Amino acid sequence: MFRYSCNMTTAAITTTAVPTVTAPVPATTPTAIDFDTRLALAGIKMDVLLDVGEDTQAAVSEALKEADSLAVAGDLKLRETAAQKPQRFRSQPILKAAGDLIRARGWTTGQFQTGTALCALGAIRTATRGNDWSNQPEPAGEYGAINVLLERIADEFGPGLSVPGWNDRQTSDEGVLRLLW
Repeated sequence: MFRYSCNMTTAAITTTAVPTVTAPVPATTPTAIDFDTRLALAGIKMDVLLDVGEDTQAAVSEALKEADSLAVAGDLKLRETAAQKPQRFRSQPILKAAGDLIRARGWTTGQFQTGTALCALGAIRTATRGNDWSNQPEPAGEYGAINVLLERIADEFGPGLSVPGWNDRQTSDEGVLRLLW
């Protein structure tokens, strides 16, 4: 606050401090941002980056980084509070046998089998049907094992991936073997 005092020849300005009181900021939990919102933000970012200067580009990039971190934090919060599904954490014998086959013979992508190396689905079929599985009918238990693996994939990467699609996205056999237990 400013106070003005005036003498006949000079003017003087004096200031007095006004105490400011701020309310405590309540802690907020990050909210999840869905895929469509993130996609829209990325589209806006591209439009803006093509039309504005570098300082605005940096501001938009920072805002998008913050939105992305909120999305990740929201996803982690959802995972923390999600209902546990103990049946998904039980060992599945066919998947374990498929993992043992990949450890012994090697892992491949793009095909069910390359030489002796197997992809995840090829290893499941070899574990249930034997080495010449292409002409064999599906035995009992194979369908259930594949569904267990699909549930594990959906828990970790989201719904919509097939076993071959998930296998081919992996960069090493570690990710595949981690879900085949």
